[in-house]
Amino acid sequence: MIVIGITGKYCAGKTTVCDYMKGKSFYYGSLSDELREILKAEKLEITRENLIKRGNEIRASEGNGALAKRVIKKMDRGRNYIIDSLRNPDEIKEFQKMDSFYLWDIVAQQDKRFERIIKRKREGDPKAIEDFRNLEEKESSSANKSAQQLD
Repeated sequence: MIVIGITGKYCAGKTTVCDYMKGKSFYYGSLSDELREILKAEKLEITRENLIKRGNEIRASEGNGALAKRVIKKMDRGRNYIIDSLRNPDEIKEFQKMDSFYLWDIVAQQDKRFERIIKRKREGDPKAIEDFRNLEEKESSSANKSAQQLD
């Protein structure tokens, strides 16, 4: 089994990499999809804010590696996986306990990432560069160890 973990900032190209690897017979898993399932079960609206908030709550109550543990538990050991949305160092540590884990940090310049956000026209995405920078700063690091830690 090979497991590739994907991390990176907003609109860095993570989805493109995952789609490419799915075409190479890797099965897809996502910590964000795990959170979406939780929000659905709790009958909460699936928004970026709710995903971040609920993810932080789960990390605070169950440990920073909790979402990773949930995804790992569902994995078939006879398959190769590309795992998206690793956002906290302890999530990565959970995957590092597995044999053949590789971490890929997908990087793109801030102006290119903002350009991608504007092109995709997704509801809830920032429309102004200053809003994008503020969102990125908020999501990149925090003194709260249970929050996202992308830097």
